[in-house]
This record gives sequence, structure tokens and C-alpha cells, in this order.
Amino acid sequence: PPRLRVGELSDDLILDGHLDDAAWAKADAILGLTMVEPDEGVAASMGTEIRVLANSTTLVIGILCRDPNPAAIVSRSVARDSGQNGEDHVRVVLGPFRDGRSGYVFAVNPSGARYDGLISSNGERTDSSWDGIWEAKTARNGDGWSVEMRIPIRTLRFGAELEAWDFNVERWIERLQERDRWTGAARDRKVTQTLHAGLLVGLPRFDL
Repeated sequence: PPRLRVGELSDDLILDGHLDDAAWAKADAILGLTMVEPDEGVAASMGTEIRVLANSTTLVIGILCRDPNPAAIVSRSVARDSGQNGEDHVRVVLGPFRDGRSGYVFAVNPSGARYDGLISSNGERTDSSWDGIWEAKTARNGDGWSVEMRIPIRTLRFGAELEAWDFNVERWIERLQERDRWTGAARDRKVTQTLHAGLLVGLPRFDL
């Protein structure tokens, strides 16, 4: 599976939705997604960049969603766990046990509304009643919108012996009815199916 190496998270990173801290520039990146729908398997119509930073206590995920027409971005919800159907958003999936059956999903829309849930049943079920402790900040500019998600490690259960986690990202562009994904970009698969995810590698030793 494809891999993304985690960058080093510094203590002075400012969570403001802007990916302009020096640590982001040094980190490896996913520089493009693959379309799931409407045209399965082709390059996404808009650029998406994903980077991840970590230290012993925290994971921070930064996503830049390029859009040539930012005024057309659809974002309505501001409440937590609104589901974000019918609006632009990004979803991040983590599989910290690498068992292909379980994991976590975190989603954010351009207005900063958050959604989270526990993945079970091989990715077929998501329990949105779970509310983890995490933050997200978003920003918009002439290039589109961006988000920074900060997840304390204490929010997650994980296999302490693992040096890599399952990882995937999905972006929905409402006005185009377009779904883009890093790995497992097929209509008959869900982003929550960690069996089809990529890998997040280079993880530090986390404080338990």
C-alpha cells in the first residue's frame, strides 16, 4: 500500500487552519487523490494535499483543498456530528490496530464543523455517538480551503507495538458531486474499510 511518512511536530505550531508553519513545509505530503465518483479511477479534478505531524503526545493532520472558485464552496453545518451530507468536507480514517476491522473517522467541513466516530464490522459500521477529544481549525483563501486537525494521542486506543497505522483520506466536493480518495478509490469500497487504506509510517513512540 502507499505510504505517508509523519513529520516532526514542534511545540510552537499554531492551530489556525493555515498550513504556513515551518513544520508543514518540511513534512512529506500526499499531493493528489483519485476520483471515486462520478468517474472512477481518474485523477481528481482539484488538488488536495495532505500532511501529518506527530510527537509523543499529539497527532496533527493538515489538509489543503484547492478550489479555483472558492465562492462556490458549499458549507452550512456548524454543529458537531451533523453528518455533513450535502456540503464540502474531508474525512480522515485512522486504523491504529491494523486489523482491517476497526478504526476512527474524523471529518471537518470548511466552516469547522466536526464529525467523528468509531469504525467497526470491517468498516461497514460507524458509531457517531463516540465523541473524542480533538480540535479542528479551518481557513479559506483564494486557493480554496484548508484544515488542521489536532488529535491528542490519549483520545485513541492503539497497538503500542506498531510502527505504522492504517490511514486514508477522502474529500467530497458538493457542487460537482465528486468524491476523491487516497487509496481504495472504487465505488464498491468505503473509506472506512481500513483493509483498503494506505499506511502512516514513521510514527514516534507515543506516551501511554
